[in-house]
Amino acid sequence: MADDFFVNVRNPEDIRRTLLGASKDVVVSLQRYEKFRISRIKREDHFEKLRKNISEINELVGRLRKELPQSKIRAKPTASSVRTTQKTSSELDKLEDELKQIEGKIGSLK
Repeated sequence: MADDFFVNVRNPEDIRRTLLGASKDVVVSLQRYEKFRISRIKREDHFEKLRKNISEINELVGRLRKELPQSKIRAKPTASSVRTTQKTSSELDKLEDELKQIEGKIGSLK
């Protein structure tokens, strides 16, 4: 300890306060990182459970299809799909009417 020496520090309270503030920020950042890491692990666990459930459901659906009798009956189109085709056809009819009107106006200009 014969080689110990001291250095004069101006405003030691300010320096100590700054160092403690920086240490506090580091601890807070480490806590946030730890929470993030834990949530990432939980998310991965949930995804793994989801994958297992999906594969089990697919397996059960395959077994069900094997057990059910084969038929050529298909489901009828739902009302929503019929409505969309009606809307598109009615819109198409409107556009065709407008096109005919425009062609008529062009023909009258000639």
